[in-house]
Amino acid sequence: MTNSIDKNSKPSSRAQRGTHPAESASERLIEVGTRLFATRGLDGTSIRDLADAAGVNVAAVHYHFGGKEQLYAAVVEQVFARTAELRALLEQELECAKAVGTQAAVQESLGRCIHAFLSRLFRGNRPSWVGAYLQRESLQPSGAMQHVLATFVKPAWATFLALLELMRPDLAQSEAIRFVSSSIVGQCFYYQQDLPIALATHGISELDSSFLDKAAAHITEFSLCALARYQREELDP
Repeated sequence: MTNSIDKNSKPSSRAQRGTHPAESASERLIEVGTRLFATRGLDGTSIRDLADAAGVNVAAVHYHFGGKEQLYAAVVEQVFARTAELRALLEQELECAKAVGTQAAVQESLGRCIHAFLSRLFRGNRPSWVGAYLQRESLQPSGAMQHVLATFVKPAWATFLALLELMRPDLAQSEAIRFVSSSIVGQCFYYQQDLPIALATHGISELDSSFLDKAAAHITEFSLCALARYQREELDP
């Protein structure tokens, strides 16, 4: 690697780009990469776009990350690292429901899990980075998500299934309980992935915490009613 790459090069207008003097080039690339990849995707974002937005030499992407794909993978990993506390919350709610041992406790834990997941799909009144990357990876899957699937999605999914099985032990290990879990998650994703439609059909102009509270409560109540009426043979052959 030549010495022509300035690892600590700064944008020509730091205030305009919103970077901090203490940030390194790699940190700025992660920051702008998070925004650009979320809005344009991997294919729609060039190395020049990234370098210009971060105020670094175009070779800095290769120097710090090995290439655009590797930078994307680093962005995805950092975005989903912030969801570790959500996985911990799911595990805590499962243990709490087991300890209390009543259906009411399980239902309350389920409601808190749904609210926590739904709220983390948003940041203020817009989809969060987590929500944005989940949506993008659903449409254009990349290898970067494999690590996220292994370290967060699958363990969190297993914990959520276990919580539902406390409510319906007769459905444990069945395909039916997996469909129920998918339905609950899908209801949460609707508000994030189809936000303009949700706002229009509810007659509101923007998302706020009050609406999220109501949506989480509805998803919980709706899902509990469905789960209570479910017959295993309806989905399992």
